[in-house]
Amino acid sequence: APSITNVQQLWSVRHQFFRTDDRVNILTAQGQLWADDEIRFHLFALQQCHQEHHAKFTNVNPRLCVLDPLIATSWIQTKGFDCSLWGRDHPEILNQGVPIITVVLVDQHWIPVFMNPVKEVLQVQTWDAPTVRHGDLDQVIHKLAESLGFADTLIQHEHRMFFTTHLCGALAIAFLRGVLIGTMLPGTSDEARDRKSTR
Repeated sequence: APSITNVQQLWSVRHQFFRTDDRVNILTAQGQLWADDEIRFHLFALQQCHQEHHAKFTNVNPRLCVLDPLIATSWIQTKGFDCSLWGRDHPEILNQGVPIITVVLVDQHWIPVFMNPVKEVLQVQTWDAPTVRHGDLDQVIHKLAESLGFADTLIQHEHRMFFTTHLCGALAIAFLRGVLIGTMLPGTSDEARDRKSTR
């Protein structure tokens, strides 16, 4: 992942355009791997689904913050600006109880992160293979929560019941969709492959 040191650099990276043929060739070469732009596309699609879901069943249009995967990944890799700067710029997360979703690349592996404000506590959930290390991610989450003004942070690392890691992009999005909308999580590698094929 590239180093993201400021907003201008993020916009520059996000606004690189490819011809359709080039994009198809890249996707073919990637195989089962998902790049940050694919993750970002699905995160914003989830934000829209979340709003539509709640509008349909509760007549409420809830807010949801999508944290760009490039920014979150740069924090883990200590390549970008300090996460505290972002936290101080987003007081609405604590004041209005706005949940945050993102997906972070750790050791070439996508990890979904759901951060839900509950009063003065930022409750955080991840879903991953039990072998993946979360130490650096946890440090960033604690620092971010403190800068957002939370008194405490509660992190719950949920482990998948099957041990595939090569479909981590599709699995990350499936987890966040389950948390936000209540859809079933894939329970086997075959089900994960089915989710991946809908990208």
